[in-house]
Amino acid sequence: MSLGEYRGEEKLVIGMDLGTTMSAVSYAHLRDGEEPRVHLIMKWPGQPAAAGDCKVPTLVRYNAEGKALLFGRAAQLNEDNLENTYLAKWFKLWLHPSAMCTEFDMTPPPLPPNVTVKDIYADLLAFLFTHTRECLEGTIGGSVRDSLWTRFKSTFVLCLAIPNGWDSAQQGVLRKAVVKAGILPLSEAASRLTFVTEAEASVHFAIAHADIGSWLHKDNTFLVTDAGGSTVDTVVYKCTSAWPTLTLAEATSSECVQAGSAIIDQAAVMLNDFEQNAKRAYDGSAGSDDAVVKTGTNLTDRACNVTKGRLRLSNAEMEQIFAGPLNEIANSIDRAVRRAGRGSSKEPLRLLTVGGFAESPKLKLFLKERLAAHNILLITVDEPTKKAASEGAVYWYAKKFVVARAARKSYGVACNLAYESTQPTHAARLHTTYTDASGKMMIPGHFSQLVGKNEVVQNNVSARLPYYSLSPSKPNLSTLRVGLICIDDDKPGDWCKEADGELMPRFERACTLKADLSGIARSLKPQRHEVTNELYWRIEFAVEVFFGQTTLFANVVWEEDGPVTVIASSVN
Repeated sequence: MSLGEYRGEEKLVIGMDLGTTMSAVSYAHLRDGEEPRVHLIMKWPGQPAAAGDCKVPTLVRYNAEGKALLFGRAAQLNEDNLENTYLAKWFKLWLHPSAMCTEFDMTPPPLPPNVTVKDIYADLLAFLFTHTRECLEGTIGGSVRDSLWTRFKSTFVLCLAIPNGWDSAQQGVLRKAVVKAGILPLSEAASRLTFVTEAEASVHFAIAHADIGSWLHKDNTFLVTDAGGSTVDTVVYKCTSAWPTLTLAEATSSECVQAGSAIIDQAAVMLNDFEQNAKRAYDGSAGSDDAVVKTGTNLTDRACNVTKGRLRLSNAEMEQIFAGPLNEIANSIDRAVRRAGRGSSKEPLRLLTVGGFAESPKLKLFLKERLAAHNILLITVDEPTKKAASEGAVYWYAKKFVVARAARKSYGVACNLAYESTQPTHAARLHTTYTDASGKMMIPGHFSQLVGKNEVVQNNVSARLPYYSLSPSKPNLSTLRVGLICIDDDKPGDWCKEADGELMPRFERACTLKADLSGIARSLKPQRHEVTNELYWRIEFAVEVFFGQTTLFANVVWEEDGPVTVIASSVN
């Protein structure tokens, strides 16, 4: 399907997908009035040039002092000759929120000594970016003789694809890693670094590569599942316009489960050969031959089904390895469909699958059979040599077909309420009440909701609620901080804090909004306590948050709008 022309300023956009097991980089020279053409970096150090593989293993090898030595394929070769070194792999799992953990106990390998997750990402990003820059230095920018890199080295935009289950905390780690890697200066990271969810990048990839024009029409609903190394993301989209401009809206909050192909690798006995051969070929049909995995030795052990270094896995054993993740994926798709609803249309839903794990014959067959009973058709985007999220991230930046998104959590602010004795929930918290500077009895810990889980929000529409703060002395208006909190629940209730001021179970801090309100200092007038006649100051403001974006945008608003900084919560 044609993406249509790009409209906007001429730009160089670089898209990166830092996968659990494999990474990839794409780029496009966007010019106004031309259809975007995305190119993949097809050659990587340590990999045969003739292979033409855009994917590079997400591996970094360190010495004991924490210095990065080798990357990608080179980091996993000749391990016997690399004494006193440490391989960083699957480190993406360390960033996954606890809510994404599943029954499979996918424990990430320990980090090498003297390095953090941010350090590893910074080193990996530096490796990927350095090679990308070298490729761009040899690429001429259209009719201009200068290379793309010469023209855009100080203005290029970097777009990172991230799991749907990641929030501002994980984005904050990557943002710091990009700066540490020397890719962007801190002063420009907010404007030249963007994030897109893997599923949203994948739907743009699917639009570019799949023949969906024959069935995609206004009010049509379809699903996209991006099955990767550690996570599987599923989003339900509704087509809100097909002509003259294609626009999509999320029909419900996305699903993100830790049920990727790496779980199957972990369950297998001999990881490396299993990942490269047996896993990719297995389809699970009744007549399937036994799977053979090379152990790297010439061992023969009939009791263990090993002959001359080859471990034979029966069809039943392979079925057991695949069963857990496949059921988790199917269940996540079922949940998304139930929340979104089928509407009145009798037309079958279509599920577009992308990602490395989506190439598995077993996954295709399993989903086809499981979903057929629910009138869901499976459509595979047949581009096995490509990394959908990397390429899709660039298409996303160019076109941005998705104009509305569903909140994955309920977001709000912890505030105080005026005590009302007739309210049962207030009476139950009588012991927490206090008298504020104006003389009113207040209850702390109320959850003032800005947006609810599964609520669909337009890109350009904000949620705004008014608040105020009282101070017995003239406040320092240059340091106003407002905490944004969230909970994975569509019915969070009225309260978010315990009597001791701590957050109640399942609530978490999403970020902190920091604003400078010194502009209203002159207009701020003191008021007097009704009984004691003591002075106090009342600051009135509003919290405004744009939830329909791929990255959280927020403002603290008063009589004159002012700048705000979003400070990500730390990752545990």
